[in-house]
Amino acid sequence: MGTVSPSSAMVSRDPARLNQYGPFPREGSDGEPMVGGLDEAGRGSWIGPMVLGAFRLPREGLGRLVELGIRDSKLLTPGRRTLLASELARTGEIR
Repeated sequence: MGTVSPSSAMVSRDPARLNQYGPFPREGSDGEPMVGGLDEAGRGSWIGPMVLGAFRLPREGLGRLVELGIRDSKLLTPGRRTLLASELARTGEIR
């Protein structure tokens, strides 16, 4: 099973820190192809306090994201983000 490598553009070069939550496998436990994405919240472009979130789901589930209207989180109200987070938790894997 392959894994997604950390980006070379990341500031930290410490492998233990880059993978502190473990690698994100490209396949599910059943070998099904998975796709993933991430979003950040914080000040500036990677400057200052920051929170990152990652999500993955089976490739065939991408249509569900379109149905839900998943887009840039900054364009969503806090209430809509909360509702979408609940739906995403049922649809895929959040880290």
